[in-house]
Amino acid sequence: MVEGSKVSGEIPESGDPTVSPDGQQSARAARVVVLGKDHDVVTNAARVGQLLSAMGITPDGNDRVSPPPRTLLTPRARTRIEVVEVSFRTAEVAAVIPYSTITQYTRDVPAGESKVARAGKPGRQVLTVRRRVEDGEVVSSRVIAREVTREPVNKLRQVGTYVPESRQDGTETGNASWYDHPGLTAASPWLPFGTEVRVENLDNGKVVTVVINDRGPFGGGIIDLSDQAFARLAPLGTGIIPVRISW
Repeated sequence: MVEGSKVSGEIPESGDPTVSPDGQQSARAARVVVLGKDHDVVTNAARVGQLLSAMGITPDGNDRVSPPPRTLLTPRARTRIEVVEVSFRTAEVAAVIPYSTITQYTRDVPAGESKVARAGKPGRQVLTVRRRVEDGEVVSSRVIAREVTREPVNKLRQVGTYVPESRQDGTETGNASWYDHPGLTAASPWLPFGTEVRVENLDNGKVVTVVINDRGPFGGGIIDLSDQAFARLAPLGTGIIPVRISW
């Protein structure tokens, strides 16, 4: 957008700006907002575009003019005209590509334990970003091109499934926690899916039977109960309870 250095036809402090010197109501008042600055003008122009041209303001195809240039100016009302300078800029921005975590179940690690077999490493990429600028302020941006300069390396976590024969049938004592999961179900680090497990709260003797359909916990507990199952043994606010499980 090209803006003239001089704005003519400013409204005087007194007098009727809509009345020309010969007494004819031909002059029109307008408030033109350009780059956030107000200009009060009086003009004989009939349309918005003619007034802007007289002021030396030439919007380009990207700029936004409201109301549109062909709009007629109202003789007896001050028309507000807003011209927003719109431009587009492109820039290259370096960005990180996050890595994912892959879980691998293996008999090389004891059941209930986990280890990091490979550390994750983020990748790198260069983004070409197109930004929309209105009156000097960036209002939006979008990625129009992407170049990967280094692929990420995913983290590999191994979860143990090896179960000694002494634990394959029997009982185990430890802590139980709960998580949001449907039905009378539970997560075990190693018990096969579909196994029915009897869980006894060692504090009060209450018992519930659950079906294993998930893996966990991996922080030291022996079973992670669904919220419904845990609630049959103790209030959810208890968080962790000592239990004996049998299968």
